Amino acid sequence: MAVHGMPHLPALPDDQSETHTLMARWAVGLAELAIGVLVAVGVLLGVAGLTGGADAIDDTWVGMLGVAGIYASLVTAALGWLLAIGVRIKHEAWTLLWLPLATLPTLIVLLLLGEFFIWE
Repeated sequence: MAVHGMPHLPALPDDQSETHTLMARWAVGLAELAIGVLVAVGVLLGVAGLTGGADAIDDTWVGMLGVAGIYASLVTAALGWLLAIGVRIKHEAWTLLWLPLATLPTLIVLLLLGEFFIWE
């Protein structure tokens, strides 16, 4: 049974089942994971920098964990981007696919800006 709304809009399905492919769900999930890891690294480095200054980050496990998190975030964002490109090639329409398509370029721009202006 469908819920009929406005006459000029299509009817919404009554069940809450996902109609998106597994590839699309993986793309969005990988982008979410990349953003979550990057936020966790930012919090870790921010707290370490505020409590101990630059010495708390340089040449310690905190700095190494930050670098590993940034690399992991880049890899997962790249995989999500590739999957989202494949989904778009198959012409699957899902509004949430902008997330994996925008995550990788945004991460690259943020890392380049950070390298040029913050981490000398």
